[in-house]
Amino acid sequence: DIVINNQTGYTVNPKSPKELADAIIKTINSHIESRRMAFAGHELVREMLDIKSTSENILEIYNNILSYGNVGEKNV
Repeated sequence: DIVINNQTGYTVNPKSPKELADAIIKTINSHIESRRMAFAGHELVREMLDIKSTSENILEIYNNILSYGNVGEKNV
């Protein structure tokens, strides 16, 4: 998850307008806290979408898929 409650934003019950309103008011009234959470969210996304680690993960997935290609084949 990208939103970590009180670290990168606020999570609220989607069926609770009061919780949503409270979180919006809290965000508006706390500029320093809002900026801190925005920065933390930005850093989290940068880490999650880092090109090097993302490409390494994709390469690992491809290699796993390719290694399954030999399963069930008969040696003739």
